[in-house]
Amino acid sequence: MKTAIREIYEDWDIDAKKEDISRYYFQPSDLDQVLKGSRPIVVGRKGTGKTAMFEYIKTLSGPKCHVSANSFTGLPITSLLEFRDEGMESGSDYISLWTFIILKELCKLVARSESAKGLGLSEIRKIFPPFADSKLKSAFDGSSNFRVKILEYLEISDEKTDKKVSLLEKNEALMSAVETIQDNSKYYILFDSLDDNFQGAIDKAEGDIEKSKYYSCITGLIKSIENLTSHFSKIGLNIFPIAFISGDVFDLLKGRDKGKSRYSIKYLEWDEDELKSFIAYRLRKAARLPERECPTFEDAWRIVFSDELISVGNRQVHTFDYITTRTLFRPRDYITYIKDVCEVAHRRDFDVVRPGVVYYTESWYSEYFWQEMVDEVGPLVPPIDKILKIIEKIRKPSFEYNEFDEILDRYIDIKFLNEAELLGLSSYRILEILYNYSAIGNINKGSRIFKYRNPKSSFDFDLPIVVHRGLDVVLGINARAEHQRRKSMRREQQWSNSQASFDFTHIPFKYD
Repeated sequence: MKTAIREIYEDWDIDAKKEDISRYYFQPSDLDQVLKGSRPIVVGRKGTGKTAMFEYIKTLSGPKCHVSANSFTGLPITSLLEFRDEGMESGSDYISLWTFIILKELCKLVARSESAKGLGLSEIRKIFPPFADSKLKSAFDGSSNFRVKILEYLEISDEKTDKKVSLLEKNEALMSAVETIQDNSKYYILFDSLDDNFQGAIDKAEGDIEKSKYYSCITGLIKSIENLTSHFSKIGLNIFPIAFISGDVFDLLKGRDKGKSRYSIKYLEWDEDELKSFIAYRLRKAARLPERECPTFEDAWRIVFSDELISVGNRQVHTFDYITTRTLFRPRDYITYIKDVCEVAHRRDFDVVRPGVVYYTESWYSEYFWQEMVDEVGPLVPPIDKILKIIEKIRKPSFEYNEFDEILDRYIDIKFLNEAELLGLSSYRILEILYNYSAIGNINKGSRIFKYRNPKSSFDFDLPIVVHRGLDVVLGINARAEHQRRKSMRREQQWSNSQASFDFTHIPFKYD
């Protein structure tokens, strides 16, 4: 049987689609609010667990629970914009489109259900044969002869006339059929990966009018889900459309009409206690231990980590606390760091992870953290890799706004960076974006302030600026920390002198 360390190294993954979700999914305390429809809009930053929840709900599929899981990866987003309802104001002009898509996917599920009954069932099955191919892209067929055959609910037959059937008419016909269905099964219509295409499409859109269509389209999805969830609840049907929306995309809607969204949003935010529960759950699963044999977080942490404290300057801290200061309080960050330390431990045949391994692996983790920042901030600040290089040149974990402003100008002068790459962004705006993504924070009265811990905070250029510790090693900006890390690695080498041929420095650099 695998050891816990080997299982973590081989089987844990930051991509929920690659994990055994039924084994490793940790259910947040308010998951029921999503599953019961009271919080059908799930919003979270990359790495907070949106896709994991999406994948988990997919596993609920069975005879009495039907799931339509729709991903926007690869979907031509511009196709959506063609179906705007010209007669509606911005924010409501895409409700009909989304209502149609949701009802269409719902009808496909109803057609396959063995427990569904009702007057409209036979007509639904004529339109959506139970075993026909189901793809979200087919929802965007704009032809005028869309074959809605529910003749009892639609006064025209497009098979005999050339009259165009509007989205509103299609929705009325489909809803009339759905309302006749009698079934106590649950139906979930899921939408994920909105951030895969929307952010890029918005960035490429020309002019405010074009961009407003994208914002309005996302708002239409939110309003449609709210309207349908409320309607289905009133008529006693267990039908739950759910959208998983990136926090970046959702933030674009600030100041815009988002319906009753604050009452229907589940924000995926983690505090320390819930993160500890999440980690303990996964560690127990890796060790195949029941909770009664490993009831506390400390018990679970000892499955992999030693009790030794780790040196930070003149202080000794818990290895969990050390790792936590390198994260953004996201499950993805902890999975990455713990998986990496287990890789080193597995290669060395250690049966426990000691502080030296945690120090060593920080170089791997810091590369991961840097890449996460490049991926997230890149759409807003295209030369983000160069901006981070400029911060690296400051060679300090904290600095003043003027220092950054001066060195940015210098690197523009020597053509390391040209102003066209910056898209007109000022040095203040660049730092503000980095602050919003928690790559940097402020120092106020000795305390570090980061957006991920203080969501309502905003960048203050009058205060000293501090780089997130997850970037320290990759940017080489904390020489004392690097010295401590190498010192601990040497101690770890001495500790393992029974197999002295091993050398930490000979492990390949993971992200090269």
